[in-house]
Amino acid sequence: MFFKLLKEPLIQFFLSGFVLYGIYTLMGNATSPVSNTGQQTKVIALASQLLKEYNKTLPLKESSLEKLLSYQEILLQESYFLELYKQDKEIEKILLHKMELMLNKKGIKDPSEELLHTFYTQHQQEYMEVHTYKLYLLDVTTLSKKEAKETAHRLNLLEIQPEKLPLVTISSQEMTQKYGAYFTHHLSQQFSHRWSIPVLSKEGSSYIVYITAKEGDKPLAFSDIETRVYKDYKWEKTLEAQREAFAKIKKYYKIEVR
Repeated sequence: MFFKLLKEPLIQFFLSGFVLYGIYTLMGNATSPVSNTGQQTKVIALASQLLKEYNKTLPLKESSLEKLLSYQEILLQESYFLELYKQDKEIEKILLHKMELMLNKKGIKDPSEELLHTFYTQHQQEYMEVHTYKLYLLDVTTLSKKEAKETAHRLNLLEIQPEKLPLVTISSQEMTQKYGAYFTHHLSQQFSHRWSIPVLSKEGSSYIVYITAKEGDKPLAFSDIETRVYKDYKWEKTLEAQREAFAKIKKYYKIEVR
């Protein structure tokens, strides 16, 4: 019955916990996704040892790691409440990924050309020929490509900053010499203040990169990069929608580190 309901457009519009909210509302019982447990707020305990283990792979501030782990635990708790789980680590990974797909269900309407041009005008600094970057490099070589990509997405969704990493100032020419032409080309199209997807250097190391500033020439003409602007627009608006969706779920949970 539940999976049949998931196919309904209204239900698909909402994410994870709000799937249940929508179901209960239709049934005349507008309560929160966790109300069935008899609690207003569900407490989730994060093991401090787990934070230490995560810090070995992702050298971020403890508060950032807490946000990252909290996000994962909240979505997993929602999947448990939906009775989708078994006590198996591999199944947990699958369920976490499934819940993230549900965050994407809302969808973003295609923009008009006028709206797209407005987006381009507001972000012209992202579309210039860059000759110098200020950035942070997070080495994710030890992660699988899928794990690294998921990590980058979650860092963006949770707006986690690269606090413990060294800031690097580097020219495009230096970047090409050190990391390779593909690496430089990819970062030339990367938005500032966003984590990139994993990028391979010419030596085979994998990084997700956070650019804080760019210096360059005048912006490229809109007509020459309209497809790129379209992809950026969809990406940014999807990220905004996912943040809003997760915020609605998060308010039903309290995180404690023990």
